[in-house]
Formats: sequence, structure tokens, C-alpha cells
Amino acid sequence: MSTSASSSYCFELEKNPIRFDPASAVTNVFYDDLNRQVFAVRCSGETGVTVKGPTEKSFLTFPIKNKGPLISIKFSGQQKVLAVQRNEKSVEFSNFVDGTTDPIEYSQTCKGKTNKIITFHWINPFDIVFVTEQGIEFYQANLDRRFLKFVKSYPMTVNWAVFSPEAGLLLASTSDKANMLVPFYFNNGQVTKLHKFEADICKTAPSLKLQERDVILLKLYDKLYAGILKHPQPNSTEKCLLSLYLLLKDAVVRKVYVLRLGMVGRFAFSVVDNLVVAHHQMSKTSMFFDIKLPGVSKQNVVYLDPLLNPLPIKPFLLKSPASDLTSKTAMTNTVCDLYCATWIVFQPNVIIDAVLGCMWYLKLVLNEMGDMFQDQTVLVDFLLLRKASKSAVLDVCKQAISPLHKIPITQIASIFSKINQRYKDYIDAELAYIEKCETQTETSSIPSRHRDWVVVDQNDLYAQVFFPFSESEEIKSSFKVSVLIEYIKSLHSFKVDIQSFVYELLVTCLVKGGSYFELQQLMLHRVIEDSKEVAALLRSLEDEHPKIDGLALDMYKRMATCDHQVIDILLSKKQVIAAIRFVRSVGMSDLVPARDFLKASMHDDMMFYNVYKFFEARNIRLNGKPEFTAAEVCDEYMLHYVTRFVSDVIQ
Repeated sequence: MSTSASSSYCFELEKNPIRFDPASAVTNVFYDDLNRQVFAVRCSGETGVTVKGPTEKSFLTFPIKNKGPLISIKFSGQQKVLAVQRNEKSVEFSNFVDGTTDPIEYSQTCKGKTNKIITFHWINPFDIVFVTEQGIEFYQANLDRRFLKFVKSYPMTVNWAVFSPEAGLLLASTSDKANMLVPFYFNNGQVTKLHKFEADICKTAPSLKLQERDVILLKLYDKLYAGILKHPQPNSTEKCLLSLYLLLKDAVVRKVYVLRLGMVGRFAFSVVDNLVVAHHQMSKTSMFFDIKLPGVSKQNVVYLDPLLNPLPIKPFLLKSPASDLTSKTAMTNTVCDLYCATWIVFQPNVIIDAVLGCMWYLKLVLNEMGDMFQDQTVLVDFLLLRKASKSAVLDVCKQAISPLHKIPITQIASIFSKINQRYKDYIDAELAYIEKCETQTETSSIPSRHRDWVVVDQNDLYAQVFFPFSESEEIKSSFKVSVLIEYIKSLHSFKVDIQSFVYELLVTCLVKGGSYFELQQLMLHRVIEDSKEVAALLRSLEDEHPKIDGLALDMYKRMATCDHQVIDILLSKKQVIAAIRFVRSVGMSDLVPARDFLKASMHDDMMFYNVYKFFEARNIRLNGKPEFTAAEVCDEYMLHYVTRFVSDVIQ
């Protein structure tokens, strides 16, 4: 577990909460987990029902008939049907059209004379499940005929049930200790009973039963888990544990993770960006776990500790109209009582204070977490698994190579390794995705989750980290070179093609630092790969740094497609005979323009004469005569030859 700064926070409440009428003697508040909406029902609905949700379109207000107190009220998916429960035997339904309820209602009673409805859940716009004391009942609503069609039932004794609308999964509690759990999976109008399992609870306390509040359904990294909070036996020194059971359609349910909470008492749980967040009311703190990060494995179960010490949620100031001021725009700030008894936590990340009249979404505060982790490599692992964390990863890299932090080069290399592992995985996944798309006509079913990954590629690091780093005059050249070499070595280890601008930056740092021998060795051992761009850079630096003379030429010669560049360099250095030898060696004698060679040899009569004779022989071989054609534009050099050499012979 890492230590953390007391002034920093890991989580915060969304700045603009959804405001609704607080719970009171005349107003009841209900939460609809399928649509993530809050219902504020005044006077049992007669004076109005107000519905507020995550978007402005979800805001509704309408009246319903006052038939007594409400137990529950929920919309079906897409707000097709309004369901209202007022008693333990039946649920009433009204089609919802154009923002109002249909005056013609219909209802459905649970099966069995002595049976009672514990709760109900909409699966989608038309499917609904009743959880009763005597079993699970599955229905489908027929809106046109205004009735519910019975589909299937599963008789059993039910204590309570929890439901995940996101996964379409219901977990029903049976047995005397309430720890025998039966999952039901709903999909496309069908219901499937999965393997039941027994949750691990404290067996030494006979009176202890598994409570509904201690069971949650969590979706983590596209897999569904049942979370069971295990309390220690009374007078024990042990602490609470949250066991995660993996729920699969075609496999036996098994415990795969245990989260060590390190405290006792009541907990509530949220899921934020695939993190399990445990809220502890007594200490008014929250801790979080990431099942993708390493833990301690015992008997095929991974035990995890919190990634950081428990911290409170960031304080929240609630803005409200100032009642004692005349200005209509005047606002007052009230500090919210976090972790209060009126808080109710819903999955995945909803927090409701019914008395205050607020609904928040819990959010992760990434930009304040950089200094909380003692191990920067663990921090990078953590960040790469989060959404929209690229800037935070780049900040870690900037900090890692800053001389102020003095992180060992081995740790910097480890950071690069983790970043490039994700980079390589993304490249492989994208290539596989493209290959599948090319062979299949229907591409919508091909998984493309990798496109949601946070990937820090070479362009990101070059622009945001390495280039500013290389320009700093406060950093030693040798350290710049060491960092860049470690990055290149990391890319090499994952067999990722390295962009030329990375090599160019390394070459620039080496040359500016006067490390000419090291540059030669890196090129010799292919740490710096041959490329036209790097060779062009070397050539541009030759005039200012004569000691690297010849490196560009050698690199061009090693590349099969750079013959013209080799010729240009030799001619620019007036090494015309060497250029002709190269032309012959690569079979270009009949292709190169004579004009360039003749022009480069004008400074030396003997050289000019030999070059002229070389091309004269070529003309005879190609054209049957020694003269140059008009297209070769060599009249100037023919005249120079005649003037300088033929006239001397005549004289």
C-alpha cells in the first residue's frame, strides 16, 4: 500500500449534481437503476411525479392517480411503460406516451395466494421480472393489448435479490443463512438459470445471515462479479473482506479475488473506471482496488490490498439560492456532509442523498494522483488501465526524466517497458482486427475494445516529453542520450518499428554533446537503424561538426535505395572518380547524367579529362559517336574539353 499526500484526493463528486425535491413528509424519493433516474413523488403522485436523470431529455413531470402510498415506481427501458407497486401482491402498469401516462391502466399479480412481491426489475422496454418470496417470475409487456404475458417462473424460497441492469443479471438469495445465491441471466426475451453457489460468510456465528446490503454485482473489465462482504466474527481482530465471485454463463461460479479492506463496520461499494471503490462510513474514507494489478495468490484466489491508504472524497460545496438576499442570482455555498447516514450508493457510481435532494456520479481524480504512488512503475500500470489517462501517463514520463526527481535509469527503462507493452498489444490487436474486417462482410460483431485503450505511442512521447527534454540546457547531454537509448532499446525488445524522428533526436543529442565515437558505435551495432531521414540529418550536421564526416555517406551506401544520394555526396565533395567507381559498382553507368560529373570535375584538369573520356566512351557505346546529345546539355563542357585539351594537341 502506498502512502499519499493529505491534501490530495482520489475521488470527487460530479460538479453539477442532479437536484430533485428532497424526501419529506409529503415527498417520497425512488431510484430507477435501469434508466438511472430519480423519482420525486408528491402526495402519492396526485400533485405530481418529477423524474430527473443524467440528461435533460430524461426530465419529466406528470401526475398519477392517488391510490395510496408507493412501494416502488420505475420506467421500462426507453420510458415505454410506467410500473408502480403499491402493495405486496401486484404491480400496476400504464403506457407512457408523449410525456404522460395512458389513463387505461393494467396490472399483474404474482403467482400464489400466499406469495408476496419483494421487488421487480425492468430488463428492457418490454421484459420485466418479479422477485417474490416463492420464486422468480418473468413477464413480457404487450403495450397494444395492455397486459403482461407470463413467460417463465422458477419456484424457490427467496430472501432478497440484487440486480444488474447493465449485465441483465439477477442474483437471488435462498437458504436459512441467505448465502446460497442463484444467478439468472436475461437476454433477448429469454431467461437462463446459472450455476448456484454458496457465499463464504462467518460460520462461527450461527445467527449471522448474509444481508442484501452486503452483496453487490460489479462489472469489471467486461466481466461480471458478485461481491460478498464478509464480516469478521464478534470480538475478533480480523477485518472485513470483499470476496469477488466470477459469474460465467457456462461455468461453475468460483471465488477469484479477495479485497482486504483493513477495517470493520459498514461499507458501500462503487465501480469507477473498473476500480472497486469501498466507502467506509465510520472513518468517512474511501479506498480502491484494481483486480488487474498484481496481488498475493493463495489456492487460486488473488488477495489484493488497497492501492493507496484510505482517503476521503474531495469536499463538495453545494450551491443553492440565497434565501435571505433580494438578488435572484445570489448563491450560497454549503459544505456537504460526506458519508452521512442519508447517503445511498447505487451501481456503478451513483450516490444519492435523498434528504439533501442530490444525485451525484462519483469520478476519479487522476491529475492529483501522481505524487501518491511511491513506485512510479506501479503508477504507470494503474494509469494505463484507466480511461482518458494519456496526459497523466505523459506527466509521469516527464517527471521520471526530470533531474529534480533523480529516478534511476533502470526504473525509467521499466516505465518505458510498460508503456511499450501496451503499445505493442494495441498494434497486434489492431492488425488482427483489420485482418478480420478484410475477411468478413459483417464487421459490427468483430471486437474492437482495444480502440478504447490508452496508448502512448512514439509521436506522443516525442512531442510531449522527449523534444522539450532534449532542448533543456539544464540537463546533461549524457543523461539525454541514456534516456533515449533506453526508449529505443525498449521498442526494439517489443519488435516495434521505430520512427525516424526518434533516431534523429538521439543523433542530435549525441552530436551536440560531442559524443562522436558513441554515435559511430550505435550506428555500427544497429542501435540507430539506417534511414534516409537520419542520413539526411547527419549530412546537414557535417559542416558544423566535421568529425561526423562520412557517416551519412556510409549509411546511404548501406541502403539499397539511396544510390543517388551517395552520388550527390561524392560529387559535392569533388570526389568524382570515386563517384564513377560507385556508379560502375551499382550498374548505373548508362543512367547517370554526365553534366553533373563534368561540372564537379572542372577544378582539376586531369580529373576533368578522365571523366570526359569516361562519358565519351559511354556515348560511343550507346549512340555510336563520341559527341553528347543536345538533351544532355553538355555543350559548355564539350567546348571546355576542346579548348583545354584538343587545342593543346594542335599547337
